Amino acid sequence: MTRCEFCHEYIPHLAYPAHRAAHLNLLADGQQQEYASLPPEARFAGGLEYVPRVYVHLECGGGTVMQESIIRSYLQNPFIYGDGTFCTGCGKHISDRACFWRETGENLHDYMDRLRAAWLSKRWGRLGRLWARIRGFTK
Repeated sequence: MTRCEFCHEYIPHLAYPAHRAAHLNLLADGQQQEYASLPPEARFAGGLEYVPRVYVHLECGGGTVMQESIIRSYLQNPFIYGDGTFCTGCGKHISDRACFWRETGENLHDYMDRLRAAWLSKRWGRLGRLWARIRGFTK
């Protein structure tokens, strides 16, 4: 059995490729049917009152509300997602470098780099801080 990274159900190995493909189908607005996240029991469980939720694409000006399951997943592990995101304004996947948080004005990519650096430092101490500097997560 394989645990699906989208719905978190356990799926027989041979049926998993087709099951996964169904989650990746595109909706009319260009978004995937679903996006991967950590299982509910593994997500960040704290409060979200100071966590930004809406990012704006510099090119089209569209604002996108990030799903809570995705926020709680990246707060638990900021390496779960890459450097791309979806813009509901122009209906396509874009670089997170082209977005900023509406609530704070911070660039989305810089925000994720800051979280990644803190995650590495917390888990690996000095070695984590060194690795974060080598990888460019800190300035």
